[in-house]
Amino acid sequence: RGRTYVCTSEKNDDGFLKWDMFDEEGRYILSYYLAEDEYIFVIKEDRVYTICLEDEEGIPHMTRYTMNWEND
Repeated sequence: RGRTYVCTSEKNDDGFLKWDMFDEEGRYILSYYLAEDEYIFVIKEDRVYTICLEDEEGIPHMTRYTMNWEND
């Protein structure tokens, strides 16, 4: 969809990093927060796939979030 996702240095009270999303023309759409150790590696078909570098056992962990675009 031509969207741009930007990780900022701003954190919420839980220490999660703020991400901003912009449309293909650079207009702001929304913000959301992810844990600091969670990195977005792909966004496809309204799903965001993130990866944490490792868990307590040293194994990388992937999470899939479904985005709900109610005003889209």
